[in-house]
Amino acid sequence: MKRTVLLLFAAGVLAACGGGGMRRVIIVSTNDTHGAIDMFARLATLTDSLRRGEDPVILLHAGDWSTGNPYADLYPKRGYPNIALMDSLHYDLATLGNHEFDNGTDTLTARLNDATFPVVVANMQSNGSLPELKPYRFIDAGGLRFCFLGLITVTDSGHPDGFDYNFGRTTFSDPIETAKKYACLRDSCDILVALTHIGYEQDSILAVSTPEFGLVIGGHSHTVVPDGRWIGGGLSNSILSNSGLSTSGCSSDGLSGGGTLITQTGSKLRYAGVTTLTVNDEGQVVNIENRLVDLSELAPEPRIAAMVEQFKSEGQFGETVGEATQYLSKNALCNLFVDALRTGTRADVALVNLGGVRLDHLDQGCITRGDVYSLEPFGNRAVLVEMTTAQIEEMIRNKFNSTGKESHAIDLWPSGMSYRVALDDNGEMRRAWMSHGTGLPDAGGRFLVAMSDFVFANYRFSYSGPARQGEPITALLEKYIRGHSPISPSSKVMAQIDR
Repeated sequence: MKRTVLLLFAAGVLAACGGGGMRRVIIVSTNDTHGAIDMFARLATLTDSLRRGEDPVILLHAGDWSTGNPYADLYPKRGYPNIALMDSLHYDLATLGNHEFDNGTDTLTARLNDATFPVVVANMQSNGSLPELKPYRFIDAGGLRFCFLGLITVTDSGHPDGFDYNFGRTTFSDPIETAKKYACLRDSCDILVALTHIGYEQDSILAVSTPEFGLVIGGHSHTVVPDGRWIGGGLSNSILSNSGLSTSGCSSDGLSGGGTLITQTGSKLRYAGVTTLTVNDEGQVVNIENRLVDLSELAPEPRIAAMVEQFKSEGQFGETVGEATQYLSKNALCNLFVDALRTGTRADVALVNLGGVRLDHLDQGCITRGDVYSLEPFGNRAVLVEMTTAQIEEMIRNKFNSTGKESHAIDLWPSGMSYRVALDDNGEMRRAWMSHGTGLPDAGGRFLVAMSDFVFANYRFSYSGPARQGEPITALLEKYIRGHSPISPSSKVMAQIDR
């Protein structure tokens, strides 16, 4: 059945635009794979099938290949399995994501030196902390010259999401403004492509502000874009004008009259993006189509699957630490996570950012050490501070009303309290109605609040007294699961928005 699905898909790509005289270039793209090493064997099945055809294939990664799988994150050479698998699949090009910096610039330097594929980033200056990366790269395929410009997200901190100390001496500039400076690369290629890790919203701004880019292959926001999204040029479908490509001067849009196509594949290699460009005998791009392939429908390629199993044989991740008596939903895992943080630190209240809880579910049955590290793959530690009710509310409000992919949504999940967010007419948080647990201080008292060191370093809030660092959160999770097994955490919603 899976082989039939793949053959039908390949046939669909080859027949996409019909007929004689046409040639095609296929771009296969991935983003935010986050150490999903098991899925590389299925991606290999797809790329091998496409490469056996007559059309050239370009394989790209839009950043965040790191962090999210203990078998890769805690491998003796941290993150090496991700790079080794990308090398084995013969990636042509990648850009950096924020999670590539999670283990510091020395580890990232080692992994970049391991890679056989080039990495491009235009809005980063290494300043000696990393090998100097090129801002862009030309690739010739199927009679077309592509230029790929790499861009990485930058937050209000002046660098991508993460701890200051992980970025060394690297500095970063605004990705949109940087893209504008490189727009005239359009003069030197047939199609200018932005290979970005800045998120879907920023990709859309890029497409509007810099229409010289004909294609954006994006990441960071984990957005699933099934058929791509066209911006600019007045097009509502994937058929481009037949007027040909500009060969001199900065054109007013990426593909004359055709606008910009934005693509993204979600995360963790559930999907791979396939973008097919069709070119006529005059070297004109007459069609671009984008689609997602559900890799779960494909059989694993045996050689890559064997590599994955070899990587997973390292370490003690298979050791059982407890048992779940039922299927654990995302809400249940959030409650398990934050309860373990509060209990293990003996805090009154604990707060965890939802992005720090990296599993969406766990099946009923044995819970292994590998599951614990998959739930919290970052190596974060607990931090304890004293806060009043007003300071907790300030923290929630500042995050809710911020900009970025977690803004204007519930992000901080509590234990020891619950809260409801009240909005004003503009959709901004006006206040939080909080309900505290039994025996906690009243509204005028102070609470001992536990959080991760990531939240402590990156969220804006005030607190009283010194901050105290505690144990690694993985250690707290393992102790909690062992001490409460068999576990059945509540799936109760602890924070919500009043609509």
